[in-house]
Amino acid sequence: MRLSLLSISVIFAFSVFTSCEVPIEIEGDSQLVVQSLFTDNQDLIVYVTESNLRSSSDEKIVDNATVTLFTGDSLSFLTSLIFVNDPIRPFYQTVDFSPVEGVLYMLRVEVPGFKPVTASTIIPIAVNFNSDAPEISETNGESGLINIQFEVSVSINDPFEHDNYYHILFSQELISQLPGADGQIINDTSILSSKDELFIACTSECGLIRQLLDYPSFILNDTEFNGRLIKFNFAGNYAYDPTIYRRGNLKLEMRTVSTDYYQNALNLLKTGNIDPFFDFDESYSNVNNGVGIFAGYTTRFKYFPN
Repeated sequence: MRLSLLSISVIFAFSVFTSCEVPIEIEGDSQLVVQSLFTDNQDLIVYVTESNLRSSSDEKIVDNATVTLFTGDSLSFLTSLIFVNDPIRPFYQTVDFSPVEGVLYMLRVEVPGFKPVTASTIIPIAVNFNSDAPEISETNGESGLINIQFEVSVSINDPFEHDNYYHILFSQELISQLPGADGQIINDTSILSSKDELFIACTSECGLIRQLLDYPSFILNDTEFNGRLIKFNFAGNYAYDPTIYRRGNLKLEMRTVSTDYYQNALNLLKTGNIDPFFDFDESYSNVNNGVGIFAGYTTRFKYFPN
């Protein structure tokens, strides 16, 4: 965990909060894994699993945790999370509560047989970005496919007062033109969001950003452009079958992310994990008495008909 997010008073309060626990002897080689990337004005979702230290593939869902959320220097209680037995991956979720930007949140997870797990992070104040409509060209490809090439820019007017961290993401909508059983067009939307489907390359100021593995997305910090306007240019391409799809929006998303979010993503690049949107790396874990990532971010979008 990076303690730069916390004031001295918060550190003291947090240490008091955790040190009051009676030590619990944990049998075996298991540990709790807590994972949550969350943003403002949405339900906060937390995944809790139990992992065997001797086998990274030996992981099981924890469905008997008590998960609570606190805030501020005094660790004021905010809410309890409920367990949702989702068929794909169960999780814990807030009810009638959504986080807000600029606020410090502290999570507590209690599971019988384990020491209480705690983590803290902040949802940073959002930094807006600008982007002009992309320049697009179209060519005919093999097997009746249409190839799309485009150029697009992202401008960030970075605030001077704070260290800021960003995550820029691209995706492309393709809307189905196939009729359903009743003969009506279904208009299902497919999203191109992997590098194999939607290729994006940086073409200017590229030394300041890092591409996240197999995704058309980039992480960066403002160390080299703190307090000034910076513009990144990108070139992209993708292909689609016009007999099945029509083009939808090109979506640009810019997240202003916490230090924990950025450090986790940066370290995933070093370790080669395949999913920087959900995986975590233990060396940058900000979870106490367990491992994982609990990190906040704000997000802004721009959509371009393509």
